[in-house]
Amino acid sequence: MTQLTTELKPAPRSNKPPAPSDRMTGQVVFGLLVVVLMFGGIAGWTIGTSIEGAVVAPGMVAVESNRKTVQHLEGGIVGEIYVQEGDYAQAGQLLMRLDDTLTQANLSIVVNQQNDFLAQRARLTAELTGRESIVYPTQLLDRSAESEVAEMIVAQDQLFTARREARAAEAASVQQRIAAFSEQIKGLKQQGSAVTKELKLSRDELEVLEGLLRKELVPVTRVLELRRSLARLEGQRAGGRAQIASLKAQIHEAEAQIARADKDFREQVSRDLTTVQAQLYTVTEQRAAAEDRLERGAIRAPQAGRILDLRVHTRGGVITAGDPIMNIIPSEDELVLMAQIPPADVDRVSTGLDATIRLTAFNQDTTPEITGKVQTISADSVYDEVKQTSFFRTQISISKAELSKIGGLQLVPGMPAEILIKTGERQVISYLIKPLLDSFARTFRDE
Repeated sequence: MTQLTTELKPAPRSNKPPAPSDRMTGQVVFGLLVVVLMFGGIAGWTIGTSIEGAVVAPGMVAVESNRKTVQHLEGGIVGEIYVQEGDYAQAGQLLMRLDDTLTQANLSIVVNQQNDFLAQRARLTAELTGRESIVYPTQLLDRSAESEVAEMIVAQDQLFTARREARAAEAASVQQRIAAFSEQIKGLKQQGSAVTKELKLSRDELEVLEGLLRKELVPVTRVLELRRSLARLEGQRAGGRAQIASLKAQIHEAEAQIARADKDFREQVSRDLTTVQAQLYTVTEQRAAAEDRLERGAIRAPQAGRILDLRVHTRGGVITAGDPIMNIIPSEDELVLMAQIPPADVDRVSTGLDATIRLTAFNQDTTPEITGKVQTISADSVYDEVKQTSFFRTQISISKAELSKIGGLQLVPGMPAEILIKTGERQVISYLIKPLLDSFARTFRDE
């Protein structure tokens, strides 16, 4: 058997360089691979990465209840000024007093009228109820030492006594007439009794004479004379009874006159009392208004705080009704930020969102940012006449813990600030695609 041995030899190496087309193809492939990887990375980053959105708005430090504008309802002449610009005023502290000369005079007139009507009412009430004396209200008795009030009381007492005596005198006069009528009746009744007895005797005598006349023992003229006497006595008795009836009628009329006078007097007193009550009510309201006007003449601080923008500095100056006199910046209220949200961004803002606050009035290198929370948003936009722009007023609350971060820096209402209201996270790709989608939505529409 023959063993065949095969010897393997390496191929001979070529010393030729690669063709230029081969190098270019490799570079192109590598470049495309890099571009694909880059765009793929960017696409993945835009899809997988979210950016925190925020609405940026200018703002200003304010107090929760806003500054208090001090005004006066009626205005007037300045009498005294007790504060200056920048002073600190306690709640209820007297700031200014208006001249009250005219108000005091009007109040004095109204008070005197009220006292007079009170005295009249007391007198009329006593007359209506038949009291022996007038019972005055405590309001008058407490001031009876004053000459004007004392004179009113004396005048009403005198009038009460005079009217009562006049009524009593009139009633006594009528009672005297009634007594006279009664005496006349009494006398007529006695006369009637005598006539009745005389009639009885005359009848008895006539009966005897008529018996004798039948026997012709007496003349007929005697009988006729006695009969005329009887008729005359009957007439006297009838006349007496008629007079008694007339006198009784006069007595009833006199008694009715007394009752009618008393009734008329009471009705008149009742009408007068109703009129005085109405006048007293009106004057009482006028007094309350005058006292209120006098009290409002003392202008007091509605809340504790600093005096700002004092408009009046001179005694004798005139304050126009309703015009601002000064402002008070409350010192006890919580500080808040008032942000101005553009109308285009208001749909992204809602209560409860966090807000980052940059206090631009201080050094930004050393002043930390603080965090607040959206508390309220105005129901409608507000138009700024100066800047000629509209915005939604948004209140940002700040906790005491956040305020403590700025250390000793003093926040003052009116300081500017920049506010970033965090509206939530959003993918990067949505920022890139949304403008394109909005453009397509506006483009493909039939006009």
